[in-house]
Amino acid sequence: MMIDTEGMDGPVVDLVTRFRAPREKLFRTWTDPKLISKWFMAVPGYLPALVETALQPLGAWKITVRPGDDGEPSVMEGNFFQVVPGRELAYSWRGNIPGGGYYTLVNARFEDGDGNGSRLRLTHGVFRSGTDRNAHAEGWTLCLQGLARLLGEEPDAL
Repeated sequence: MMIDTEGMDGPVVDLVTRFRAPREKLFRTWTDPKLISKWFMAVPGYLPALVETALQPLGAWKITVRPGDDGEPSVMEGNFFQVVPGRELAYSWRGNIPGGGYYTLVNARFEDGDGNGSRLRLTHGVFRSGTDRNAHAEGWTLCLQGLARLLGEEPDAL
């Protein structure tokens, strides 16, 4: 059973994205550090992210996003609570919030699509403010576009 934010007060990012890629490939692309660095905040002006993961319950993860113009790197980190290979992840998230970080929860469900392909259900929260939620929704949208590009799909279809 996934850890979830149902019944909790506060803003939450809740996204569903469809991919042509099979669920197993989507999961691998989401969890392999070498592949994460190719899609996570893979936007003009940024260097590839530095990624460390121990993909197991209580395993730590850390992603450092590096602006290419000598800007200040952003670090996101946390621990996995639940790892169901090919299907589900639940992990804590701390960092990349102006004014200091606090812990939030990310749930990612990897599902078979309707007929073919796959679907990602992503929930992230609970945030202390709508501003924090909106910033993360924007960041996740950029990341999902990078993920689609890496998978050879059209990011506009997201």
